[in-house]
Amino acid sequence: APTARELARTRASAAAPSAGDPPEPERVLSATALAHVRHTEVLSAGALEAYADCPVKWLVERELRPDRFEPEPEAIARGSYMHDVLEQLLARLGRAVTPESLPEALRILEDVVAELSPRIAPGRTERLRRAAAKTIAADLRRYLEHEAATGCGWDPQRLELRFGFQDEQASLPALELGEGPERVAVRGAIDRVDIDPAGGRAVVRDYKSGRARPDQQGGRWSRDRRLQVALYMLAVRGLLGLEPIAGLYQPLGGGDLRARGVFLEGAPVGGELVANDARDPEGLAAELEDASARAIALAARLRAGELTPCPVTCSRDGCRYPGICRVT
Repeated sequence: APTARELARTRASAAAPSAGDPPEPERVLSATALAHVRHTEVLSAGALEAYADCPVKWLVERELRPDRFEPEPEAIARGSYMHDVLEQLLARLGRAVTPESLPEALRILEDVVAELSPRIAPGRTERLRRAAAKTIAADLRRYLEHEAATGCGWDPQRLELRFGFQDEQASLPALELGEGPERVAVRGAIDRVDIDPAGGRAVVRDYKSGRARPDQQGGRWSRDRRLQVALYMLAVRGLLGLEPIAGLYQPLGGGDLRARGVFLEGAPVGGELVANDARDPEGLAAELEDASARAIALAARLRAGELTPCPVTCSRDGCRYPGICRVT
């Protein structure tokens, strides 16, 4: 710009809304409201992802948490039930699911399904709930057969590994990211950590009850605001002293059971992963550094109380709470 005045005009023009619309009012939580926010000291990976999608969605779902008029969504109930079944199954099996251990794993699956009361199909008859449980058992049987045929054979030594829950005796400490005023404490619950028998290396797995989604691909983590598995990998490194060579979202349904995420190229993490998810050592380190930087930046915005609505990324169907957000 030739003059300071022209520079100021250019900057004002760039910041102005399109089509001459009046600027949106600044949306920030007051100091009084911020004092009641739970996620200022210790943040969960899920809360950070919700805030990245839309700060208003985070406020409603993670802070206000209004009571639902309807039962728990079927997908959530199904996922919780599948997690419980797999946790109990693997704990009883006590080793990796391989061709040799598969028959025992399938027997244990039948026992766990028979013992564990299904919390699915709310409002339905007991017979329908049992039928739904059998459908889920069939999906889990297919998954166990897939893992036996393609898995790396490392024992799942850590199941539902919790960190950052200060009121739980069995919990590990929180994951610490950043330094000084930017320091972030993160908590979470890792579905499963498979550990190399030789020691020192680990594979992080996060179960998803449905089919694989595009945003679970490692190449889309940053663009689609995914953080959970990357932060879990950092937790395994920082809290267990293990080197995470893979972080994978494992679908339990759908036609394609291949896990998606990132893995170290050439590492023995299983025989059926997608080549595009492979990273060299520098690339894998860069993925984790990017996730750490994004988590720190999101935490700073959250602590400042920023509530800029993001209806485009709030959900796959747009704004989830238009009555509160008032932005279309």
